[in-house]
Amino acid sequence: MGAFTKYVETIVPPRRCVLRGRLPVAQTEDESDLAYEQQYSCYPPPIGLLLMAVITIIPFIIDEYNEPNSTLNANGMIAKWLIYDPGRRYEVWRFFTYMFVHIGYYHLVVNLLVLLILGIPLEMVHKSWRVLSIYFAGVLAGSLATSVIDPTIKLGGASGGVYSIITAHISTLILNWKETTFALYQMLFFLGITVLDLGVASYNRFIEPMAVNEQIGVVAHIAGAIAGICVGIDILRNLEEDNWERYFKWIALIIFVLLMGSMVIIELAWPQHFPPSNYGPPV
Repeated sequence: MGAFTKYVETIVPPRRCVLRGRLPVAQTEDESDLAYEQQYSCYPPPIGLLLMAVITIIPFIIDEYNEPNSTLNANGMIAKWLIYDPGRRYEVWRFFTYMFVHIGYYHLVVNLLVLLILGIPLEMVHKSWRVLSIYFAGVLAGSLATSVIDPTIKLGGASGGVYSIITAHISTLILNWKETTFALYQMLFFLGITVLDLGVASYNRFIEPMAVNEQIGVVAHIAGAIAGICVGIDILRNLEEDNWERYFKWIALIIFVLLMGSMVIIELAWPQHFPPSNYGPPV
């Protein structure tokens, strides 16, 4: 437990407090509730993202069991019902459920490892409902943006949500810069892995395209990253709020609402932009 707490403290900033015995106590009575909620503890356990990981694995296992190797091209029975297909946009659940479809074991394992390694420390400090809200915002932003900007490809995987969790760390660093140890190094780390992976994905999608069944939804990655920053700034805990941060939260919220609203409007008002709807059962 002690080692895990140390790991968490390298990922998220600790609240300023004094120690009395083994429990952190805030410096003022007004901060006491916040200090209590900010304790790095596994009790109750941070199970939000862990539960999402389990739910994500189940459809993959079922498809692989019923049709071996069907997960390599998302041709399994469940994957066909869950994947985002631009020709079946009218089945609105697909804008969320595509996160349960992964192309092969590598895609699944990498996404879930990043999600849990970077997401659980956030849950331990900011609570599961906040982190899950960011995750779902990244998933929805990823599918909407892909549908509008790159409407010819099918979309599967949790990368939009995973990217939102990565950039949520950038959000908490922006708001808690003074309270964070090695803030600059942490910012460079999260920015570095985001830019590097986006660069590779963009190259494989637009410059040197891969096979059709291996195309990467790079637009979903970018949209998820933007959602993680905007939503994270608005709902993650701020340890010591300055005046400029209040305005910054409003700016982030307005940007997110405008982007999401404009994509929804395009979806509804510009049907000719998208492939013809493919009615009937998935094939």
